[in-house]
Amino acid sequence: MRTIHRTVVSALIFSKDAKLLMGMKDPSAGGVYADCWHIPGGGVDEDETQEVALRRELLEEVGIDTNDCKVTLTDNQGTGETEKTLKDTGEQVLCKMQFNVYRVDIDKDAVDIETKTSDDLVKLEWVNLKRLNEYKLTPPSATLFKRLGYIQRRTPPQIIQEVGFDFSWDESKVWQLDLPTEDMPIEELTWHFDTPFLWSKPNGFYDINPRWILEQPNTYPEEYERTMQADTTYPIDIMFWRGKWLILDGLHRLMKQSLEDKRTVKVRKVPEAAIPKIKKSA
Repeated sequence: MRTIHRTVVSALIFSKDAKLLMGMKDPSAGGVYADCWHIPGGGVDEDETQEVALRRELLEEVGIDTNDCKVTLTDNQGTGETEKTLKDTGEQVLCKMQFNVYRVDIDKDAVDIETKTSDDLVKLEWVNLKRLNEYKLTPPSATLFKRLGYIQRRTPPQIIQEVGFDFSWDESKVWQLDLPTEDMPIEELTWHFDTPFLWSKPNGFYDINPRWILEQPNTYPEEYERTMQADTTYPIDIMFWRGKWLILDGLHRLMKQSLEDKRTVKVRKVPEAAIPKIKKSA
């Protein structure tokens, strides 16, 4: 597979009353992190400077003309990679991205700034930084905000520290691993149901046991719906960790197959040697 490189620009748009503009894609359209909030931005075309691309993207995505606004580079440490299909040729490529985050200050209070949703971002909201923890953020956004000091790192509960991974991983990198699929008795993985791997909304943090969702679907309607919509044609990615098979990706698929009374599930066993390949970029 051919590798291409893409420069991406995004904006921390602040109003005069210190609110940050966040957007969300259409969750029903699918895609990566479709139900999460993030800052607007996009790729830099070959004939563009980063600043020109940034102003174009902001006009297209949120309807704000920033030509009279000062923009300042705030962060360029973020990187990432994903597989994508090129629109013009249909070629499948590995896209390695370098993220450049700019701050844009608008001399108006948030209530006085006119914004417009788009096909890219169907929801827009001005957010007080003190409330960022209440929003479900894309992992790259959460990492950025922590690096900038906008949100504080939270310590997982003791049980998660004891059984969970001690590194952060990128699910898209896990998906890219070329690994065989095999059957595993579901009972080897159902211990996950009694451990709080899930988060409640709006600001929970490792506070829901999957079994509660399975047994009380009316109490957790969003998580139950997510479970029932899980695509079980995909295997569950697991790694042997601290004496147990621990899920990297596929907890909701496991939950759905448990509800379907499946005795075995399809899994891919990720070796510890693959950790450097799947760790999140800074």
